[in-house]
Amino acid sequence: MPISMAIEIIPKPIEKIPSARKKLFYFSIFLFLGLLLGYFILTSLEKKSENTRDNLKEALLKGKTPETSSLEEEILNDEKKIKDFSPLLGKHFITSRIFEFFERSTHPRVFFSGINLNSLKSIAKLSGQTDSFLTLGQQLAIFEKEPLVEKVDISQVSITKEGKIEFFLNFSFNPKIFKYPSGAKGEEEIYLFDY
Repeated sequence: MPISMAIEIIPKPIEKIPSARKKLFYFSIFLFLGLLLGYFILTSLEKKSENTRDNLKEALLKGKTPETSSLEEEILNDEKKIKDFSPLLGKHFITSRIFEFFERSTHPRVFFSGINLNSLKSIAKLSGQTDSFLTLGQQLAIFEKEPLVEKVDISQVSITKEGKIEFFLNFSFNPKIFKYPSGAKGEEEIYLFDY
């Protein structure tokens, strides 16, 4: 036998694969299987959540009648109108509030027969009648104590044939008297409506 054959018959030792390379190979397989498993789990969860979402949408649509939808739309339109109208209302003068003021603060023995009102300048001129100068003085004292009256003075006083006192009063008001109440309890509401 030739020597070259003898060498071929003797088994060669098997080359060992380094352990780091083996670990990397098994780790790669494990990672691939984990990713594959994760993909299928996430896909099934996505389908379940889509089904749940669709079921909830159907339940909402079943609960929503055309009447409810039209009411919701109407409410949203009204809300928009209120938001658009609020700034205008804040600038609006409510001249009728002056009558509430005079009703509350007029002496029982004083009678007012006329009023000339300028709400833009917050001034008024009143003509009235009373029985005596004492009552007129009491009426002036009542007006001077009012927080919404900035100034009040008598411009003319005379005695009628019947013995009554006829007079004219000039007022200067705080502009808050003509403003729309804000919703929160503000000064103007306390003064005008705190009986």
